[in-house]
Amino acid sequence: WKDHCRPIFGIDGCFLKSDAKGQLLAAVGRDANNQIYPFAWAVVQVENTESWLWFIRHLKNDLGLGKGDGFTVISDRQKGLLNAVNEELPEIEHRMCARHIYGNMKKAHPKKPQMKTLFWRVVKSFNEGD
Repeated sequence: WKDHCRPIFGIDGCFLKSDAKGQLLAAVGRDANNQIYPFAWAVVQVENTESWLWFIRHLKNDLGLGKGDGFTVISDRQKGLLNAVNEELPEIEHRMCARHIYGNMKKAHPKKPQMKTLFWRVVKSFNEGD
């Protein structure tokens, strides 16, 4: 993984709505061809601090992340996930997913439709001039 992917990855959980109940936890990155590269997943009963600690410990050990220095993780920063990342990877750069930031802004300012266009322009910019 370290040889072929960028030192940035996303982690998230989602509900399983089929016969298999529970939560799917997943970690994905981008490879050198800018393609999404799923590299870890697990099914747990519930998405909480304990399940995230278990998942991140395995991720940390399998990928050799150490304390996280030199890596960036993107997430929705849910409380259980945030606690687990802070405990297991105290030196990792932790950023919030832009889609979740936009969702929070939309709730706070529902009558400003122009905000969507401006927000995504900022997200996709590389510098202040963009």
